[in-house]
Amino acid sequence: MKDAADRLLTGSRAVPILAVNATSAGAVNVTIPSATPLGSYFLLACSDDTKTVVEKDETNNCRASITKIAVTGP
Repeated sequence: MKDAADRLLTGSRAVPILAVNATSAGAVNVTIPSATPLGSYFLLACSDDTKTVVEKDETNNCRASITKIAVTGP
């Protein structure tokens, strides 16, 4: 679940209107801010994160990575 303590990484890609239970695959490059503490993190991908499109259920728009992403030093 996404919460206010999560760090926002900027990046986006267009996704067409999807049917119920449909998926859309793609890739986006993001930059991890240099001030991010070293460690392992799950990455969340969220659709309509700014709630531009009104939906009946706004709680199902994020999906977490299966594995953690390692942030390591130089």
